[in-house]
Formats: sequence, C-alpha cells, structure tokens
Amino acid sequence: TLGTYTVTDSFATGFQAESFAWNKKDGHLYISSFPVDTVNYPAQPGAKDWKAETWYAFDVATKTAKDSLTWNRAAYPYPGVDLGPRPRAIGFSPSGDTAYVAGYNYAKAAIQMFRRVPTGVEPAGNEVPDSYVLSQNYPNPFNPSTEIQFALPKAGFTTLKVFDVMGREVATLVNEELAPGSFKVRLDGSKLSSGTYIYTLVSGNSRITKKMMLLK
Repeated sequence: TLGTYTVTDSFATGFQAESFAWNKKDGHLYISSFPVDTVNYPAQPGAKDWKAETWYAFDVATKTAKDSLTWNRAAYPYPGVDLGPRPRAIGFSPSGDTAYVAGYNYAKAAIQMFRRVPTGVEPAGNEVPDSYVLSQNYPNPFNPSTEIQFALPKAGFTTLKVFDVMGREVATLVNEELAPGSFKVRLDGSKLSSGTYIYTLVSGNSRITKKMMLLK
C-alpha cells in the first residue's frame, strides 16, 4: 500500500543486523550486530569485520562506520552458551547524547544507558605530521590526571579510548572528526582505581596502543 520499492544500494556486507535507529543529532544510522551466541546464531560470511553486540554508527552517504557502542555483557554473567541478555533495541534522547539499549533473555533482562561525553581536544602545534603518532602520556605514572598528545597526518574520524587490563572501556577521550595536526587531551583518573591502563588511538587505517599507570 506504500508503493513500489526497488533495492538501489547496499553496504556492510556480512553484517547480521538485529535493529537500527537514527540519531538525529549526529545524522548517523545505528545498526546492531549479531549476538555473542554464535552457536545458535552463526555469523555470516564477512561478519569477521564486525564486533558482536555492537551498535555501529554508519554514515550512509559514505557507507562507512564512524562510531560505535558495545553492550556490556560482563555486567550480566550467565552460564552456558547463552551468556546473558542479548541487546535488541536502541533509542536516543532528543539531544542525541544519550542512548538506551534494551536486551532480552528468558532469565534476565536489562536496559543499558550510554552517554556521549564531550571531549576536550586542544591543538598542540601548527605543523602537519608525516605519520600517525601517539605519544607516551605525561606524567607517567600519574595521579590523578595526565596529558596525552597525538598527531594525525590527514583528516579523519578519530577515537582515543582508555581500557583497563581486562579490556573494559573506562574512558573515551576523543570521539570526533579531526583535521590534520597535533593535539592534546587530558585524562582525569580521579574516579579510577590504581593500576595499569591501555590507551588506543584509532584514525584512518592506523591503530596505536600504549600503556600507562595510575598510582594513588
């Protein structure tokens, strides 16, 4: 009753989608990937390019993923193949800064809330570097804050994230499109526990990782 439609294009080959929603603030189409339970839900060819239980923010004009958020499965341990609630739906607040992700399961269910934290990226020089650079944080060890500098040879969507030794994301310091140049950003570790952390810069085809230590 809505008329005749024809498939005119496609993208994200192998993406085993669960749901999708538009974020009106950033203009991206968020699409969720297949669950961790690959016994009952085997991945399709090409799915190796996509992380399980993750909402990817696609720029539909360029057909590329510009951002993502991942369901926190560790918060809902469950024995067996079925490892807890599976995320299924996503919705955004009017501002677009908060995402609500709903999961389902016979035994457990939950709605997780994700908030976009504004970043404080500052220029750290006027020269355009020849390569991607991620410097060692200073000071290191640090308490409670430290500065991280990085450089980009060309423009691109860039993320700088901090993880604990278990691989859990604890902070997103950069999550935006940046021009070529050198930048600096500060990590506030006042709410983190003492220990070793890993910070990773991803931009273009480059991925650089370093370690740092928080001592309180």
